[in-house]
Amino acid sequence: MKLLVTTSQSLLLVDTDSGSHTALDQGRGLYYGIAHADGKLFVASRQRAVSSDSQRESERGNILVFDRKLQPLGLLTAPFPLRDLHEIAWHEGKLYASCSHDNMVAIYDGANWEQWFPLDPAPRGGSLDNGKGPGDINHFNSFFFEDDRIWVLAHNRGPSELLGFSLATRELVERINLGEMAHNIWREDGELLTCSSIDGKIVGQRGFTLETGGFPRGVAFAPGLRCIGVSAMAERKERDFTTGKLALYDDSWTLQKEIVLQDEGLVLDVRPLPDGFKHVPSRLEAGDEAPSDRSAQSFYRAYEDRNRGSRELIKSRLMAYRAFFEPWVTREPAPRALDLGCGRGEWLEVLHEAGYAAAGVDLDEGMLAGLRRRGIDARRADALQALRETPDASIAVVSAFHLVEHIPFEDVRTLIREAMRVLKPGGLLILETPNPENIVVGASLFYQDPTHLRPLPPELLRFAVEYEGFGRHIVARLQEDPALAKAREIGFWNVLEGASPDYAVVGQKAGDERFLRAFNNAFGARYGLLTPALAGRYDAQERHRSEEIALRLDARIDQQSQELHDALQHYMERAEARIVDLEKRVDFYAGLFVRIFESPAWKMTAPLRWFAIQVRLIRKMGVKTRLAMAKAKVSEFAVRKTIGVIDRRPGLRKVLVRLIKATGLYRQFKPMYQNSIGQSMAGATSTIPTQADMSVRANRIYQDLQAVSENTSTRSKEAF
Repeated sequence: MKLLVTTSQSLLLVDTDSGSHTALDQGRGLYYGIAHADGKLFVASRQRAVSSDSQRESERGNILVFDRKLQPLGLLTAPFPLRDLHEIAWHEGKLYASCSHDNMVAIYDGANWEQWFPLDPAPRGGSLDNGKGPGDINHFNSFFFEDDRIWVLAHNRGPSELLGFSLATRELVERINLGEMAHNIWREDGELLTCSSIDGKIVGQRGFTLETGGFPRGVAFAPGLRCIGVSAMAERKERDFTTGKLALYDDSWTLQKEIVLQDEGLVLDVRPLPDGFKHVPSRLEAGDEAPSDRSAQSFYRAYEDRNRGSRELIKSRLMAYRAFFEPWVTREPAPRALDLGCGRGEWLEVLHEAGYAAAGVDLDEGMLAGLRRRGIDARRADALQALRETPDASIAVVSAFHLVEHIPFEDVRTLIREAMRVLKPGGLLILETPNPENIVVGASLFYQDPTHLRPLPPELLRFAVEYEGFGRHIVARLQEDPALAKAREIGFWNVLEGASPDYAVVGQKAGDERFLRAFNNAFGARYGLLTPALAGRYDAQERHRSEEIALRLDARIDQQSQELHDALQHYMERAEARIVDLEKRVDFYAGLFVRIFESPAWKMTAPLRWFAIQVRLIRKMGVKTRLAMAKAKVSEFAVRKTIGVIDRRPGLRKVLVRLIKATGLYRQFKPMYQNSIGQSMAGATSTIPTQADMSVRANRIYQDLQAVSENTSTRSKEAF
């Protein structure tokens, strides 16, 4: 047996024999009621999850339509909000949809929609505009038709009731108390039954009871088989992420097997797959390409899937426009939006979930097939053609995400002009495109898409929007790394690629001033990061860093200079102390030598020292050599002594000079005399120690003696 099952996450096709299941549709919030008629399958979609933080008042559900192959055909949307959709049912050519939040049943006859409030008067004005319904009082959630009667289950958030109304007059004709927080109505063996969900039971009007456990909701019947959907009991925030199951019973309500639906959340409705319906995967689902534009469009679609990011990521980024699109939802139910170049449809999903009746156009049939498979209203059309076919002042939001960089600038201007025409007063035009102010985007990343023509600077696109009459407009720079705005330090690469990679020009058509004030925050906010701001931060950071380095260097230089000065000072002090110590020692030893040389002992031991020297010289030179040298020395000594006597007696010297001259030998004796004087002086000086060996005091005495000796020698030579 094949079953259709709706859960918090999916519309599933379940095979009860194998226990396997296939997701036919996902990503539309909570799925609920299932019905079929005229070869079509209808599935209620809330476009909002139970665990969502958004208010139920903003919910705008719709009805997904599938063909016999279980491929999506489109959507049914009502002119009033369908909030908290539960069970739906076709009967006698009419679709009944329970809208619990407004205590209302929506009825569609194939052309028109109607609101029916079974127990409460209609809201002011007879519609749910501006959310003025009676509120969720009875929580109507299920139908059962028999003969001329329609049974409506009033959940009542406690003791529940089965309310029987006349189909012809819609008058209440019967009221039966049955179950607690109940769901579903059916009749078996003449007994009305329901799922008493909060009790975990199936209960009957005549006392039938069956324990199912969990939270039973959703029933399906086939020959020999009964199926009950059972959800896990959990807090509201957790319900969409729990694991439910299908409990399969035989005709006697004996449990046969259970099929686990892992992580599907709540199990909401169960129906047998109608006769004539069979799931036939589309070629795109099976992995084949669409036959048209196979080479170009399939390449671009694959490239976008690789580089654009997941649908969830893109949807989260699109919430940056929330402040722009939310005011329209509070002004009118299901405001119309047209997305040009809708691509994978993330923006359309965001608008649907926010309560818009949004439609898209694109030229890529492959992408459009994926959108239709997910029940999104999209068709193949050129953007400008779609605008020209749209009536004046009929659209709340016209958007084009990453489209204008693909078309000539004259077409961009035409698009802006046509958008101004089709927008309602206060309507919004949103044009998002890559931001060439980001250096990496403008110089490189932009050209990775081969279908891009040229970047559009923000000021150019802003002026084009202003020129066509949008008096209110803003450049919103988007998708930058939020951590970069607060980073204490940034690198040079952040300057190149850190500015907002995308930007949007948002223009608003003139309208009622009171309504326009709802957009003040959106148009007054500051968006994004600019390259000049990042460059300024980087310059200031580097300037501060350079100053810190300079200060640290100065401090280090000062420290090392002081350390060097202290070391030199210490060395000099030690050197000076060493010099003083050496001078003291030299003076001490010089004085000691003087005292030794002048002492009587030194003089008394002179013969002994002379004798010792002669012994050493004889041993070294031999006796003959030493005697010859001694003879020469004695002769030299005698000559020096004679000359010394003559020098000390000037009168004698003069007499000798006259005698020598008289003999005619003066010229021969004069050189001999002078030579003897020189040798005498040389011999005298050779015994004197060198200046390097003397102390300061001895050096001064030596210099004085040398001066006297030189004067004496000079006078002697001159006299002779």
